Parts: sequence; C-alpha cells; structure tokens
Amino acid sequence: MKYLSNYTQGAQTSLFIEKGVFFAFSKEQFEEQKQEWIKYTNFNWMNYPKEELQNVLSMLDNIQEKWIKLDIEENWIDNMIKRELSNYECYYTWDITDVVVFLSQYSITREQVRKIYLKELKNNTDI
Repeated sequence: MKYLSNYTQGAQTSLFIEKGVFFAFSKEQFEEQKQEWIKYTNFNWMNYPKEELQNVLSMLDNIQEKWIKLDIEENWIDNMIKRELSNYECYYTWDITDVVVFLSQYSITREQVRKIYLKELKNNTDI
C-alpha cells in the first residue's frame, strides 16, 4: 500500500524544479544552489524565490488535496487508518495521537481511528 508521500513526491519534485525551490541545511549548501540574481526566502529548510513563495505554497496545497483524494479512492479509509497505525507504531506506544493529527487532513476523526485501533488490537494477538 502506498503512503501519501508516494503519491505526492513526483509532483512536488517537478514543482520545485519548475519554480527554483531547493533545500539547504547549511549556508554552504545554500551558496552552492542559489542563483545570484534571485532573492530567496526560507521556510522549513526550503528556499523559495521570494516572488514565488505564495504561488508555490498554494500549488503544494493543491497537490496535497489531489493526492489525498486518490489515496482514499485506492486504499479506502479503514485501510489507510490501519496503515498509519502501523506506520506510527501505535500498537507499541499505545498512543494514536500522531495518527489522528496526520489523518485530520483527510477529514478522518479521532473516533474513526480509535475504532479501527481497538478492533485491530482485539483481532490480532501478534500486535
């Protein structure tokens, strides 16, 4: 089963290349990648051409929305909840909070996550 990042990665990478967005975790990395004639702004280690920031952020939101819909279509909500419960190791931590926060972008509620979590705990002695 794919994760949301599997869906969005290609579209995001294409957008970053098109708009001149790059990651830099040090001043040296920034200096190596920047274009001299462009003014940049930094947000979450990403460097954006200043005039493109709002446009890129809006396009990233659009990418996210599109691929969330496809993720739901292909994987179904219950399966996505199971996927994220495993991904966040909730059966070891006994805490579903991170999954609830992540899946809130899918409009999935805490109660939906809790229901699947408890069902999986009951049905799987291996967990």
